[in-house]
Amino acid sequence: MVKYALHDIASVIAAAQAGKVHFASTKVEQRTANEGFNHLDVCHCITAISTDTYRTTLQYENSPTAFDVHLCRFRGETIYLKLKLTPSGTVVVLASFHRSEYYA
Repeated sequence: MVKYALHDIASVIAAAQAGKVHFASTKVEQRTANEGFNHLDVCHCITAISTDTYRTTLQYENSPTAFDVHLCRFRGETIYLKLKLTPSGTVVVLASFHRSEYYA
């Protein structure tokens, strides 16, 4: 089965390299900070996504745009990322960023 991320991975990486990553909520931002990751860490991790790290796309009723899920290796740990691009394609909206027990 071939699977493809909804959001262009190169555009996601470019936005992260430019530091244009926003948290979908303060809860997501707080959990990320509680796990010891700062904004720069988040940006660096996102630049490591690829077609190999992509797992699935999730659609929620309250979001017109679906989120892509990736499992990435970062600093020796597996990180669960749930993200989407804004309609302009220049900003990453991060809905989840945390350690995962699943191996990328």
